[in-house]
Amino acid sequence: MYNENQLYTAGRFAQKAGVSLRTVRYYDEKGLLKPTSYNEAGYRLYDGEKFERLQRILTLKYLGFSLDEIKDLVDQEMKVDRAIHIQKEAVKQKISQMESILKALNSAEDMFNGELVETDEIQWEKFTDVIKAINLEEQILNQFINSSRLECRIDFHERFGHDKRGFHKWIFDRIDFGDKNIKILDIGCGDGSIWLKNKDRIPKGCTIVLSDMSQGMIEKAKENLKGVDGEFQFRIANVNNLPFKDEEFDIVMVNYVLQFVEDRTKAFKEIKRALKKEGTFYTSTFSRKHMKELRETLREVNENVKLTLGDTTTRFVIENAEEQIKEVFCKVEMDKYEGSLRVDDTQSILNYMFSTSANINEVLNKKELKTLRNKFQSVIEEEGYFHITKETGLFKCRNQQEHEK
Repeated sequence: MYNENQLYTAGRFAQKAGVSLRTVRYYDEKGLLKPTSYNEAGYRLYDGEKFERLQRILTLKYLGFSLDEIKDLVDQEMKVDRAIHIQKEAVKQKISQMESILKALNSAEDMFNGELVETDEIQWEKFTDVIKAINLEEQILNQFINSSRLECRIDFHERFGHDKRGFHKWIFDRIDFGDKNIKILDIGCGDGSIWLKNKDRIPKGCTIVLSDMSQGMIEKAKENLKGVDGEFQFRIANVNNLPFKDEEFDIVMVNYVLQFVEDRTKAFKEIKRALKKEGTFYTSTFSRKHMKELRETLREVNENVKLTLGDTTTRFVIENAEEQIKEVFCKVEMDKYEGSLRVDDTQSILNYMFSTSANINEVLNKKELKTLRNKFQSVIEEEGYFHITKETGLFKCRNQQEHEK
């Protein structure tokens, strides 16, 4: 058990951690494992908390993450027990992948049965099975990163949101669940947060189908909703090609997804097809004002960096969503959610930005990153917090007009 307040020289730290001094120096140079402080002689000193950070770095490296990806992940603020849990899930996925590779290799080996097989008798697809199993690694890593980034964004809004009730409960208040025994489809369910945050309010007798394009998100939703009272089903699905029957659902929900869909008209038609004639479609999106302070500050430092939320998704926002929805749905109503974030921690802002940006790592150099950090920090020191505007809307869409019923 290491005393987190005790300081260790780099050599002593490396010895206790069971790694080489060169490894500690290397991760310091890469900005992954900075010293806690320096002594009078200029030697680097590390405290007990750095052992946990080093462990995270080494685990993620073993799992196949790049140094940039590792830095992104370890810089996110999270409780130690949560960080350990996330790593455990990643290791489980790695084990599952290795088992798939072993199974494919065994299958290929069994084909020979210890005997020489003629070339024209070899089932070459056995080898493609091995290749596919190996190539799953990139998919697993991407799913892990996406899940971790989503958690970072949700945590950011919950910690610093001025409205402590939160968006998930606000949106749940506005869904008309109506009769019992209804069937609900949640498209782009992510980690299932909306159901987890409202677990004590889920209507009895309803069936909830959670769908997402990401297998990783589906697995995360399953994990989060384990033990939650409700009949949940999980499906991998693309909104442009839903694997469901016509008129199967009473309610279809799509939150913060359609701005990323290229062919939204096709998506709306698929949703309408899967929705009962008297059913209701709910979808939420952002306004152009949403998180604008982050974009403005970022543009002051470098105009080439794009935040995924707000820069590349203005094709489906509050200001133009209703017009698009009405191409397929008859009656559309919008309820606006206005709030704000008051963030008093610079690192949390940077973590959030890294979780949303598609190119911030590639575009910002160290000098620009320091400038960005200083801009946020100066506002926090002067005002007590950095204010961020939140503005989203929930659209309630009827499948048909009253006179058509």
